[in-house]
Amino acid sequence: MNDSILWEPKEFQKSFLYQFAASLSRVSVSNPESYWDIYRWSIQNRNEFWRRWIEYSQIPVMGDLTKVYEEGIDFKSTKWFPEAQINFAECILKPLLFSEDKSKVCIYFCREDGNLQEITQAEVLERVQRL
Repeated sequence: MNDSILWEPKEFQKSFLYQFAASLSRVSVSNPESYWDIYRWSIQNRNEFWRRWIEYSQIPVMGDLTKVYEEGIDFKSTKWFPEAQINFAECILKPLLFSEDKSKVCIYFCREDGNLQEITQAEVLERVQRL
């Protein structure tokens, strides 16, 4: 396994993840700047972590968030927020429709061959329109 970092944000303190982590300092994460502290806390407090994530991210959810998951026999069969519904297309595409600068990269990914890729907001919208 290769432990090299594939990508890092240019301004991590302005990232959504950093801001979410900083909000956790008001609960019981001792050092929200430490990935491992957040990771440990998220494993030990799975329900609270995911409920806070949904609330902080302002994902439009319909239904009850009280029950975070129903554990299955493996990860694939676990049901997350079984009493709630999320429209993923709305969550992903709505912010792009109202974005002022559609040339911004919104997806970074690494293909299996190691090739790093970027997709702009405009490219995402164009690909969706082709469907």
